[in-house]
Amino acid sequence: MTDEWWPPRQIRFTEEQCKWLLGYLPVLREGRWPVQPPEAHSNQGPKSHRAYFEMPCLVAAELRFRVEACGEDGILLEHCYTLRKDDKELSIQFRCDIETVRTRITRALRYIRGWKRKRVTYSEWRRRGWAQKRKCICGVF
Repeated sequence: MTDEWWPPRQIRFTEEQCKWLLGYLPVLREGRWPVQPPEAHSNQGPKSHRAYFEMPCLVAAELRFRVEACGEDGILLEHCYTLRKDDKELSIQFRCDIETVRTRITRALRYIRGWKRKRVTYSEWRRRGWAQKRKCICGVF
């Protein structure tokens, strides 16, 4: 998980933000935004006219929708970043080799990123080759 902190208005579902949001998914589901560390300075602008829990719940729901669209790969992604399980543990749990786990997590992360949802299903996205097999970009699991 990244050391960055983002206010709700800066969320664009970049890869780093998705990793960060997945790490705080339980907190977001409760309607709370992750606490800003004292060293993080952010110009948040004017206060919103929404209820305090509205934005965290909307972000959590959007992220959940995107992760669920990835099927089993989304489950791997969620286990990796939300439950903070390492790739070795996941390879045992899902009965596949470590490289396969890394590839599937990376592929799911690439699918869920982006300002808008993908217009094609996860399986169609993979079939068209947009999820090309590349070196794992997730870093340390």
